[in-house]
Amino acid sequence: MTIQVRKIPVSFLIRRSVRYLLVSHGFRLVQAVAVLAGLSFVLTGSRIVAIDKLGNRADIVAAIFITTVTIALLTALNRHVMTAIDRRFFREAYKAEVVLTELGEAIPTLTKTDQLLELVAGKIKDALHPENVTIFLNGGNAGEYVAVFSSDASKVSASSASQLRSLVLNYDEGLVQQLRESKFLNSVEFTEPYLVSQGQGLEDALSDHERRMLRAVRSSLLIPIASNSCLHGLISLGQRLSDLPYAKEDKRLLLVVAHQIATFIENMGLISRMAEEERIARELEMAAEVQRHLFPDDGLQNDTLEIYGTCLPARGVGGDYYDYFEVGDHSTGIAIADVAGKGISAALVMSTVQASLRCQLISENRSLADVVSSMNRLLQRSTDDRSYATFFLAQFNKETRTLTYVNAGHNPPMLVRRGAVVELLTTGGPIIGTFLNGPYAQETIRLQSGDVLLIYTDGITEALNPQGVEFGEATLRSIVVDSRQLPARESARKVLSDVLEWQGQASQHDDITLIVVRVK
Repeated sequence: MTIQVRKIPVSFLIRRSVRYLLVSHGFRLVQAVAVLAGLSFVLTGSRIVAIDKLGNRADIVAAIFITTVTIALLTALNRHVMTAIDRRFFREAYKAEVVLTELGEAIPTLTKTDQLLELVAGKIKDALHPENVTIFLNGGNAGEYVAVFSSDASKVSASSASQLRSLVLNYDEGLVQQLRESKFLNSVEFTEPYLVSQGQGLEDALSDHERRMLRAVRSSLLIPIASNSCLHGLISLGQRLSDLPYAKEDKRLLLVVAHQIATFIENMGLISRMAEEERIARELEMAAEVQRHLFPDDGLQNDTLEIYGTCLPARGVGGDYYDYFEVGDHSTGIAIADVAGKGISAALVMSTVQASLRCQLISENRSLADVVSSMNRLLQRSTDDRSYATFFLAQFNKETRTLTYVNAGHNPPMLVRRGAVVELLTTGGPIIGTFLNGPYAQETIRLQSGDVLLIYTDGITEALNPQGVEFGEATLRSIVVDSRQLPARESARKVLSDVLEWQGQASQHDDITLIVVRVK
C-alpha cells in the first residue's frame, strides 16, 4: 500500500509543541532542580556529619540513593502531569454521552453503511485525535474481514483508496479467533512495532499476515464491532497525535460506538432481507396469478358433460395442473398432472405440460397414447432428471359417449357407476419426463348418464391431520359415493371442504387438485 504523508493540523502542532516544552524540556529542568535540592539538603549541615560517621564512602552512596529515589518519584508524577497537559492543551474535551447522543440522532437518518462509517470515523477523530481510523467489515462468504474505510484513503486518490480493500484479516487466524473467544468484550492495544501489549496470549497468536496488515494500517488499537455473538468487523485506530495511550474511558466509548455500528449493520441486513422477502412474495403472487390463468376459468358444461375442477397450491404456486377443453366438435379433453417438487420450478414444468398438451390435442384423430409418448419425450429434452410428472389424459366422445384415457403413473381416478360401484382407471404406462419410454396403452370405456368420475392428485389422499394420519383413498371413495347425486361443482367443493377439515391446523404439505366429471 502506498505510504501516505500525515497531514497534522497546525493547531495540533502548536499543542504538541506546548506539551513538549512543558513536559519534555521543562520536566528535565524540574528533575535537575529536584535532585540538586535533595542533595543539598542531605549533604549539608548535621546530616552530612551523621552520614560521614557511617564510613568513608557513605556520602557517595547517599547521593546515589537520593538521586535515584527523586528521579523515580518524579517519573511517576510525570505520567499524571503528561495526561493532564494532554487533556488541557491537546485533546478536545468531549463527553461520551454527547458523542453517543449525536450518533444516536444521526443513525436513523442513514440508509447506507458507508455513511455510518464516515460519520463514526469523524466523531472518533474529533474526540480522540488518532492519526488514522481504518474499519474492517465482514466480507461475507470470502472468510475474511475487508478494510472498507480509511480516513487516509478518503483524502487521497481513488487508486489508493481501491488498494484499501486488499487489506484483509482472515477468520481462521489468531487475532480473530482470540477475539471470538473473548466474547468480543475487549479491545486490543498495540505498541511499536505493532505487537500486542495487552491481551492474554495475543502477541504469540498473531500470524505474519496479521502483523503485515496491522503495520499497513499503523494500528495502535483494535475495537471489535460485535453484537449477538457475531463479529461483524473491527475498528483500527492509529496512534494518538499526542503520543499518549488511549485511556479506559476512551476504550469504553469506542466499544459502545462499535456496538452501535454492529446494531446498524444487523438492522440493515434485516431490512434488506425483509425487502427481498417482500420482492419474492410479490413475484410469487404474480406467478400464482399467471398460473391461475392457465387453469380453466370455470366449470365446463355441454349437452353430455358437467365438469368442475379446482387447485389449492401448498406454496402459492405449485406443480399440479388440471385442464378441460373442447377438442373439435365432438370431443372434450380432460387432463391432470402432478409435477415432482413444489414452488416455481415445478410451476415452470407444469406450464410446459400445459402448453404441449394444448398443441397436441388440436386433432381428434391422434391417439392419446401417442400424445402422452410425445409429452414424455418433450419433458426428457427440456428438463433434467429430477423433473417428471404423473399424468392422466382422457378424451370424451359426445356422440359415442365413450371415454378414452391414458394413465401415466397417476393416482387412478375413481369412476362411480350406478349402484355405487367404483372402478379405478389404471391403464397407461410410466410417469412422463423420465427415460422410461413406455409403451403407453390407452383404454376406452362407455359412460352412462349419472356416472361420476373423480380425478385427483395425491395431495388429497396424503393430506395429514394434526395427529399425522393420512386422509386416505377409502375416505375419499366414501365421500365421492355419498355425493354422487350432487352437481359437479358441489361435489368438488364437498371433497375439498372435507380434506381441509381433516387437516385442521396441520400445514398443507402438497398441492391439492381435483376434477369432478358428471355425465348427464
